[in-house]
Amino acid sequence: MTCGVILLAAGRSTRFGSDKREARIKGMPLLLYTVQQYTALSCPILVVINQSLSQNTVSELEKTSQLLVMPEPSDNPTVYGMADSLAAAIKRVSMLGWNASLIGLGDMPFVQPETLKQLHNGLQSCSAVVPVYNGQWGHPVGFRQHYFSELAKLNGDRGGRSVLESARPMLYEVNDSGVVSDIDTPEQLHSLLNKTN
Repeated sequence: MTCGVILLAAGRSTRFGSDKREARIKGMPLLLYTVQQYTALSCPILVVINQSLSQNTVSELEKTSQLLVMPEPSDNPTVYGMADSLAAAIKRVSMLGWNASLIGLGDMPFVQPETLKQLHNGLQSCSAVVPVYNGQWGHPVGFRQHYFSELAKLNGDRGGRSVLESARPMLYEVNDSGVVSDIDTPEQLHSLLNKTN
């Protein structure tokens, strides 16, 4: 069974003030650091980006991942959101023959590899999985192929939460705050780096 990873990283980083995917964590761009966490799974990784990502980072990503480049909003009269990125990614992995996928966010670099392995293994027997930290649902979430067609219909701001809830996922209680720690501002990144050092 092919269970891969989709990482969504096509956002515009408006609250960060600059491209947060390029912010540095231990000397590497944040997005590359996130991808590195997932390489512990030794499975296919599809990273969804936009055209504004630097060529250096794109070149580094291509060493470990497949890339799906979303159009810039200015090139597309239809304003798209994260759901559009997810739907496009699901369509791509369906063509690649994946049977299941973890779906993570490119701005959540501190999910522990042990947590990722637990969720990835869970998809071998569960139709959907979600990590829970202190009662809060986090990321990455995972779906078996059964839900791909529903996910592929998402658009705009209608995210995958509704599909996840209807799937009645297996909840994995984890002692890993990384599953609920996304980065929207430089201050959040600084705070999280201090906690992990």
